[in-house]
Amino acid sequence: MVGAAEQAFQLLVERERLPVRLVRNPDPSRGQLSSLHEALDDLVPRAPRAIVMAPVDLPLVAPTTVRAVIEAWTRSGATVVRPSRGGRHGHPVLFDARVFPELRAADLAAGARPVVRAHAADLVDVPSDDPGAFDDIDTPEDYRRVFGVGLP
Repeated sequence: MVGAAEQAFQLLVERERLPVRLVRNPDPSRGQLSSLHEALDDLVPRAPRAIVMAPVDLPLVAPTTVRAVIEAWTRSGATVVRPSRGGRHGHPVLFDARVFPELRAADLAAGARPVVRAHAADLVDVPSDDPGAFDDIDTPEDYRRVFGVGLP
């Protein structure tokens, strides 16, 4: 999903010839789940077996974490897979296609959490020591703390 920086993303994708499909949320003020709805609308005709959702405020998730989540899903067939550490749950979260209808029906204000909770018995937590899977960068102070410099 792209937002205000759509042009910059499009230029990067074209310049680097990345196999990426950009999807725009026309009204991101509806909340994070609305972006997931837009992505699902775009993906459903292709019938993916699962999706991996990673919010933009967790930009430092390690590739090994993404791989571990996908591998755990491949082994388990769970409906939801996510990283965990010390009782905390992180990102990215993988949703099996079986829960796509529930995600589409979920209340935008509540987000995806009720869907995750509804599948607690079938959920797989992947132990992770990757700080990028848990540490949000939401404020200029967070950015400065993580990168050691102010916002560009």
